[in-house]
Amino acid sequence: MTVRQGAERRHETAETVARTVAARAESLRSADPRTAMKLSVAAWRLAPVPEARNALQRSLGQTDLGAFTDPGQSGGAAYRLADDGKSLLKQRSDQVEVWDLSTERRTAEHRLPVPADAWTSLTGDGRVYAAGDEAAVRMWNLESGAEIEGEWPGGKPALHARGELVSISNGFRTRLYRAGGDAGGGGGPLLDVTDRAITTSPTAAGRRCPR
Repeated sequence: MTVRQGAERRHETAETVARTVAARAESLRSADPRTAMKLSVAAWRLAPVPEARNALQRSLGQTDLGAFTDPGQSGGAAYRLADDGKSLLKQRSDQVEVWDLSTERRTAEHRLPVPADAWTSLTGDGRVYAAGDEAAVRMWNLESGAEIEGEWPGGKPALHARGELVSISNGFRTRLYRAGGDAGGGGGPLLDVTDRAITTSPTAAGRRCPR
């Protein structure tokens, strides 16, 4: 009888702990998705109670896999996620930082003359950064902090082909330029689209855009 009662108590304790762990997993679902998934599995292993099963099922359908909290949060900071989702750029005044989201470590920090209201663009790998206003577009290599040589007109920039090309939109006009990556770029537009008119540059003929 004593052995049976002991086993029942252990079973009840395991179920109670499993419910507690499952509840904790649900409370962390948004703030810390990765930990929530681990706790859901732990709850199910402790005891297959309904709460643990529900937590496990929610983990299977969970789209968020991680969360990043800026350790130096401050007012007025703007954030931009790289296209590949691996790097995060933080800009506050002229201070620009790049964070590796997989390691949650800052990989670069530079002071760049970027206007507070500038339009910005970031390559998928987080390596090249462009900022533009009505006067001009400027670009930088965020690994070194060096400005990429070239002259581009004002407008809203969008980087393409790992920073080799940049399109600049201003009103109903969009122009495509060679950015040249670290080697620099500028020059005349390779493509000029104004309303319904499309103009191509002779220098772009026969060239293939990098992939």
